[in-house]
Amino acid sequence: MPAAGAKEELIENIGLRFDGDDEPHYAAKFNAETMLYFLNHLLEQYGQSVDKLLVGLVADNTEVNHKMVMVASLPLLPHHNHTCALDVNNLISLILLSLYITLLLVISWER
Repeated sequence: MPAAGAKEELIENIGLRFDGDDEPHYAAKFNAETMLYFLNHLLEQYGQSVDKLLVGLVADNTEVNHKMVMVASLPLLPHHNHTCALDVNNLISLILLSLYITLLLVISWER
């Protein structure tokens, strides 16, 4: 449950809405400033902040992530999920190609 005054701050800064039990259930804003605010708010619960704890952001190559690192003065370290997916697709293509060539060789051998 949010502390007194914190509820209004959360509503203003990240668009959280609260139900009857004072539990947040909806976030309406999804931009770099909002994400950094929310991350800082979360880290404050543990006595930390983005400035003290983070040395970089590992994320994909989207505009919001570029803006987050600019606002927070952090380096963007790209993750390789997309690269890995491309590599896996290339590997599958090579396997299918080798199976196709093997099948062609077997068919031509039988003639």
